[in-house]
Amino acid sequence: MRLELLTITEIAKELGLPESTVRYYRDHFADVLPSIGHGRNRRYLPAALAMLRHVAAEVKRGVPLDAVDLHALELGHAGDAAGLDGVHAAEREAAAAAAAVVPVRQTNSGAGRHDGGHLLKEVHALADLMRSVAAQVDGLYRTVGQLEAEVGALHAEVRGLGERMEQMSREASTGRIAARDLVVLKELSDLRKKRNRRRWWWFGGGRLAHK
Repeated sequence: MRLELLTITEIAKELGLPESTVRYYRDHFADVLPSIGHGRNRRYLPAALAMLRHVAAEVKRGVPLDAVDLHALELGHAGDAAGLDGVHAAEREAAAAAAAVVPVRQTNSGAGRHDGGHLLKEVHALADLMRSVAAQVDGLYRTVGQLEAEVGALHAEVRGLGERMEQMSREASTGRIAARDLVVLKELSDLRKKRNRRRWWWFGGGRLAHK
């Protein structure tokens, strides 16, 4: 059994809405949206997409968010409860299938046991894959955070040098260029060289050209 799980970013693309808007709707109806996982690893069932689509349509019609039909949303949640339970029940079903074919193994050369064991392996492989993907997503978030911090530091440095350059320009107009101004010019030149060398970003183990 394969269950399609969605991120908020994917839901926003499906709805054609800004991600911030979808997150606002998500937070408002967090108690009824079907999902699995926690924090950045949280993923949403297809029912959540249908429910948020309903919310967006109601808001577009002018219905206040607090007046959106919660009963309809809850019905949608209940209708897909089997999908959420299926994630947890699949392994139990596979184990039951493996146990049920033990008599078949005794009378049919083990063919039934092979089928049950294969299903159980697929369920375990799917669970391992989901954990691996969640770990990779966490790593990407950490990388993005580090890059944002570095860019912020560079911007602050550029602003500081810009202010000092403006002061130098004012002093130059009065003929008061000091030795320290030469140091500022050298720092600005070094900064430009540094930025020229950083023509790419390292993102998740790959390189993206900086435009």
